[in-house]
Parts: sequence; structure tokens; C-alpha cells
Amino acid sequence: MILWGWGESNVACGVEERAFCKNCDQEQAFAMRLQYSYGHFYHLFGWVREKQ
Repeated sequence: MILWGWGESNVACGVEERAFCKNCDQEQAFAMRLQYSYGHFYHLFGWVREKQ
């Protein structure tokens, strides 16, 4: 039996900051986040497929 799969995760990367938003013309809270997808083989070997 071969066990392989994939998944996605979203991780917070720092503190929240307030900045001016051009879309709504107001000051908003912004925080950096890392979104990535990964693959794995038998849950032992894994690799990042895409990051943003």
C-alpha cells in the first residue's frame, strides 16, 4: 500500500500593524501571513509544493 497526500497551511509571521488601506480609505490592521501547500509520502518525507 502506498500512502501519499497533500495539504495546505496558513501561518502568522509577526505582529499586527495598522496602515492606511487604499481600497476603503481607512486605517486598518494588517498582519503578514505565510500560505503554503505541501506533499508527503508515508508521512515521513515531505516537500513544499507552493508558497505565497
